[in-house]
Amino acid sequence: MLDVPYAMTIDGEWVFTNATDSAIKPATEAPICAFPLATRDDLDRAVAAAKHAYPEWRDRPLHERQALVAKMSDLVSDNMEKFVTLLITEQGKGRAAAE
Repeated sequence: MLDVPYAMTIDGEWVFTNATDSAIKPATEAPICAFPLATRDDLDRAVAAAKHAYPEWRDRPLHERQALVAKMSDLVSDNMEKFVTLLITEQGKGRAAAE
């Protein structure tokens, strides 16, 4: 199993929990990593934070929002091999399907 701590991000803060589950590699049924399980309170706080943040996002000029989304796209592209490896490992996809 990967020894990487995973957490939820709620209202810009890392939220760790003792309640976790594991992602399983289909080919071997071995655990790949643990991930946090959100509580109802975690979910309520995340929804409240999103509602609070939305007006600022909505009112941001379109060209700024486009630039931020483009930057996110660049980050995904820059880390594509990591995503492909994750899909192959976690879902048992072949490389062509994962790419």
